[in-house]
Amino acid sequence: MTATAVRAIGGAAALCSRVRSGRWVKSRPPVPVLRPSVGAKRGWATSPSVYGRRGPSPARAESQEELYPAPGWPWQYPAAKPGTTLADWWFLWITQAAHYGIFVSQLALAYRVYEVVQLPAVAAATALPFWAIMCPVFQALAGFGPVLMHEYEGWQIAPFREPPVNNSAANNQQLREAAFRVLFQWQGIAAAFAALGVFGLDSWTLFGRTFAAPIPLIVYLVGLALLYFGPRFPTLLFDPSKFFPFLPANRVFPVPASVLPPFAVATLGYAAAQAYFYGAALGGGPRWGLAAGIVVVNLLGGVLEGLVAESTFNQFWHLMAVVFLNAGGWLQVWLLWGL
Repeated sequence: MTATAVRAIGGAAALCSRVRSGRWVKSRPPVPVLRPSVGAKRGWATSPSVYGRRGPSPARAESQEELYPAPGWPWQYPAAKPGTTLADWWFLWITQAAHYGIFVSQLALAYRVYEVVQLPAVAAATALPFWAIMCPVFQALAGFGPVLMHEYEGWQIAPFREPPVNNSAANNQQLREAAFRVLFQWQGIAAAFAALGVFGLDSWTLFGRTFAAPIPLIVYLVGLALLYFGPRFPTLLFDPSKFFPFLPANRVFPVPASVLPPFAVATLGYAAAQAYFYGAALGGGPRWGLAAGIVVVNLLGGVLEGLVAESTFNQFWHLMAVVFLNAGGWLQVWLLWGL
């Protein structure tokens, strides 16, 4: 037997001796210790762990099959959640249909803007017509966040709780924060598109003052950066009862602080763009009163849902909010009809 073979056999024997004595063991990932959670103690279901075992999990939202009555027809809704008012199936069905009506009104408005910007007077007053058309399109897209939230929660505005939460008893606060953030982001983008379509990027003349390039471009870039890359926290929560004593004391309107400034500036630009656009379409100079009316109607819808409905949990105010939002879109379609 060669010296090399002898050394190999000796090394193997020493290795086996170390393993048997416990002085060396090949490392393995630790097996997690599953401890009963609060949810498990309260009798809620368990979910598979990452290691493929059944383990206790915190409270969870039911699946859609568990939340909605089978087989899930559009008129079948979950039972009324605690603290809600007027959560009957027929009222929720009307509310859901009204939400989808917003998409129809905004797409109809986009088509009317597409037709009107081809008129000579409007074309002369519209710097970038494509972006004026995109404004109502993005307003429609902004509604998908809240619609997804409502579909997940059974179309009921109910008391909100931090996760883990039982979805048949309350709504998800983190989901609401995400939906509001997306809503304000996309609404801000849509408002900015209206101003971009009417005023362009070369220069702005507002309230008797002219802002030459590159100021418009800088304003847009800074606003977009804040909307998309601004921090998610802190989140501003508003208690409407401090200003409106007839409303319950609930914390509403969870909007990131970084989103509100660019949203407010974009809304002012939107109002100015509407004044000049409808002034060119209808004649007679900028229509500031008309633009203010359009903005107020849309803001009323947002206030009714974000402040009143989400503090009272009364589905009537939820429907009224969507009625105002629909009215804002169809009002603009009516103004442009027949031009």
